[in-house]
Amino acid sequence: MNLARRTGINILSTAIVITLDAQSPDDFKIFYGIGKSGFAFGMVAVPLIAQYLKKVYGWRASLLLLGGFMSHLVPFTMLVDTSLERKEEKQSIVNKDDATINMNCQSLRSDESGNESGFTDNDPTGTIREEPKRESLLDLSQVEMIKNSESGHDEQIALQRRRPAKLIEQQSPPKSGAQEIQMGTRCHAIFEKIVHVIIESIFYQDPWLIALIVVVGFFGVIDGAWHAFLLPRAMGRGITASKALSLAYSAGAGCFIGRCVSGVLPSTQYFGQLEWFLSLTLLNCSSLVVDIFILNFNIMIVTSFVTAMCIAELNILQVTLCQERCPSHAFPVALAVGEVIFGISDLLGTSIAGYLADRFADFNASFIFLLVVEICIFVLMVILKLTKHRT
Repeated sequence: MNLARRTGINILSTAIVITLDAQSPDDFKIFYGIGKSGFAFGMVAVPLIAQYLKKVYGWRASLLLLGGFMSHLVPFTMLVDTSLERKEEKQSIVNKDDATINMNCQSLRSDESGNESGFTDNDPTGTIREEPKRESLLDLSQVEMIKNSESGHDEQIALQRRRPAKLIEQQSPPKSGAQEIQMGTRCHAIFEKIVHVIIESIFYQDPWLIALIVVVGFFGVIDGAWHAFLLPRAMGRGITASKALSLAYSAGAGCFIGRCVSGVLPSTQYFGQLEWFLSLTLLNCSSLVVDIFILNFNIMIVTSFVTAMCIAELNILQVTLCQERCPSHAFPVALAVGEVIFGISDLLGTSIAGYLADRFADFNASFIFLLVVEICIFVLMVILKLTKHRT
């Protein structure tokens, strides 16, 4: 059930992002950041609401109430007017149809005027003169040749019908050979279609996006593993559960602020989204280093806030970078590919981090692994910075 729930949430989220890009491509960053800030609100509010509902109604009724709350997304999504998406295209189609109709009307008028002039020109009396009809007659010799050819054709058909069935079977190709030829033709057609799809894809035309998708995959490791092991690591360091919840609230506040601010980050000619991504990645690396080597609860609250804020802002920037780089018609495909890679890396990263924590009996091993991944992201982003211009 959890797998089905997560699948539905991700499909709905991707569809909403694609619709948002179609509705407001210029202000996409602002609206996307504000919309994603609800994730941070849910991190803080939903556990408190669920705990209250569980005390009053029990856990079954609490899940039903939360499910009913989630079901309101369906009618809210259906209220979106997606007809604005193709407004310019519809207007261009209408203009083309009007132009075609006008051309057809002009051609009809010219034909009518030509016919009228053909009947009435050069007639002093104004009466209609009909041109003599021309008939093409065949010679008798040509008629006889056609009849002889038809009779010869009939004789050939009769001879073919009189042939024995065995002779016809011998002349016809074997079924197995024909099936092999047909199968080879189908495989060749499928291969050509695959090659055509790859050549026409945005990733083949702009290899810069492939490196960005790799960054998205590494970032999925950071996002999944850090959120999964924030509280277990704190309790593994001897912090009580009530104090460990303070880390979750601090992370929720940082996530909310980061996602709201990421949409309004100033972009100039020399310091744009890519430079913000590099700066936040470097800040996150510093926060992880402090969190790994300094064991202090107050410092952990600060580092959880900073890391959650950086992860939230980077989560927004990786999508806005893709939206800025891709043409409007290719953005849905690039977004879907990125979401799939992000989900797979989220699962793999959490599993690897858990294995390392179990292998070394210390959650610090998981955070050291996250630091190494963050350094890899920084190196890749530096390469993308140096090759930002389209080839």
